[in-house]
Amino acid sequence: MSVVSKAETGWPTGDAPGEFAFGFSVPADVSRAIAAVVPGTDGAEWRALAETEEPVGRFRVVGNGRPLFVRVSGDWGAPDLERGLIDHLQDGGVEVNGFIEAGLALDWDGRKLRVDARPFLTGAQHFSGSLDELRVLANTLRRCHQALKGYPRSAAIQARAQTRYTQLGSVRDFIGAAAKKRDWSAFHELAAWAEANGAWLCEMADGYDARLDLLPGAQCLHGEIHRANVLFNGEPPAAILIDFEESVRHFAPPAWDLAYLVQRFCLHDDPPLEVLRERLAAVEAGYGRPLPEIGGFMRTAAWFATAIIVDLCVRERVLKPLAECDKFVRLERQGRDFQNQ
Repeated sequence: MSVVSKAETGWPTGDAPGEFAFGFSVPADVSRAIAAVVPGTDGAEWRALAETEEPVGRFRVVGNGRPLFVRVSGDWGAPDLERGLIDHLQDGGVEVNGFIEAGLALDWDGRKLRVDARPFLTGAQHFSGSLDELRVLANTLRRCHQALKGYPRSAAIQARAQTRYTQLGSVRDFIGAAAKKRDWSAFHELAAWAEANGAWLCEMADGYDARLDLLPGAQCLHGEIHRANVLFNGEPPAAILIDFEESVRHFAPPAWDLAYLVQRFCLHDDPPLEVLRERLAAVEAGYGRPLPEIGGFMRTAAWFATAIIVDLCVRERVLKPLAECDKFVRLERQGRDFQNQ
């Protein structure tokens, strides 16, 4: 059983960004190994976002040229599809942080790691909570959705999404069968958590529709609009979308992205109703139309993430922190409350 490292997720909870400081030194053997595959970085200064003793992580690289943001991951993904989608958005005037290098291969201790390099966005900040930022982000997302509607390579992305959703549908069925029989040992290291949340897992098994690609209006989209995947830069602020690895394995209605945006940017601090109404109005103003029904997608997103966590543990023997499991229970309940209000 292996554990997902903090360096791989970037932030302790993956989607709630901390200080953008790159305050950790990088072991010399690690920086040399990455520099050997990233052109122009030999002899540069390397700083890490999180402490790491191996190449997996996020790094700020300062050399003779412009600063770079370098990410090294054990998840290979589909760098060619990802780069094509980002280039398409950039050509369409959507604010993204495009690749300089994508899908460089680094062999480390018998593992094949993926290395990407992008411009380091000096001065960029995460969401501060302002209504102006919400309007700008919603406007950027609207233009992103418009640019990706009918994207020429959408068939390849839809096929990848279908394969993934079908697998997660099987995981849902496994969860339902085990939970309804109270066979908690089937969840391996998640057994105690599963037993404590057995009723919730049964509800998930009955309510989770995994085939997002079959829903009306399904298309390519970002897939994971949370506070760690958006940066704001300049004055007035521009919302810059980053981290598109989910974009090449998702195919769903745009309401999926809007549900993520509202839950992660408007509901994250459980605001009073009047404050929430102001935030939702800012999102609608930026997106240019009333919000569709998104509470159901909030719930589906939480069940989707839970299925991935269970699958990682049971089939791939990779364990995510239990706090992540509890987070998605909370997010599903929050989505249910939003749906019913």
